[in-house]
Amino acid sequence: MTIVERFPVSLAVLAVGAWVVPFDAVRFGTLCLLALVVVVLADICEMLMERPFAYRQKLSGPTIPVPVTVLELAVFVLIASVGSWVVSRDARTTIVYAGCLLAVRVAAMLASDKPWQAGPSQQENDRIAEQLHQATLDTMREIREEREAKLREWQRRRR
Repeated sequence: MTIVERFPVSLAVLAVGAWVVPFDAVRFGTLCLLALVVVVLADICEMLMERPFAYRQKLSGPTIPVPVTVLELAVFVLIASVGSWVVSRDARTTIVYAGCLLAVRVAAMLASDKPWQAGPSQQENDRIAEQLHQATLDTMREIREEREAKLREWQRRRR
């Protein structure tokens, strides 16, 4: 799930959490800001954690997804808890809001990221790149042949 998909879901879950466990001092605008800040900061931290693994292995994603996912969830809980605490200054509110945000994050990870599946290996990436390269060469050859045929036809009509 992208941030565009996660933010409204997080906002809806926070609104339900605020409705189920009523709180006095937190308004809907504050919930919007909390959901946006937590989701954006968590995505930035997730990217900063995954990139060293993926870059070192020259892959599009880390090949050790479960430990990275556990680390990402731990960081997300920390970000959500701090954000909730800053907004509410109440332990009960912090637990409910951080729990709501964590539930959305876990559901999104299980639905789209599939952390139990390892990313593609270097050999698979190389094979895909070779297939793409070959397809590009074939397309370029076909375009060149078509242009040469059109040029011959044009030259033949011109004579």
